[in-house]
Amino acid sequence: MQNDNIYNQLGYTSEFLTANSEIANLHPDYADLVKLEADKFYFSGNHPAVLFVNIKSFSSNDELRRIAAIQHKAWNYRKVILLFALSETEIRIYNCYAKPTYIKGCLLYTSPSPRDKRQS
Repeated sequence: MQNDNIYNQLGYTSEFLTANSEIANLHPDYADLVKLEADKFYFSGNHPAVLFVNIKSFSSNDELRRIAAIQHKAWNYRKVILLFALSETEIRIYNCYAKPTYIKGCLLYTSPSPRDKRQS
């Protein structure tokens, strides 16, 4: 599956997609998006709305941890709505407004995030 074709089929045209390496130049107000470590960002108008991450397989614990880390960073960032994880055979969509949940064995953070501390 070619990811550019997938983006178009999902309705995310390339004119609004920005690679991680291009964020600082094309959207200087959102230069801190680079820290989320997604591969591509979809902007709705001038605001980031969707993250895309390309992975080899959903059966890899390393890839699942990477997805979980990106979703957690996006949740703390509070400006991105969705995270699309794309493999050659599957697409998974994660809600970045919902607090991330962790499966036993995949816990990435042992201490509360700054956002967790504010809510408690």
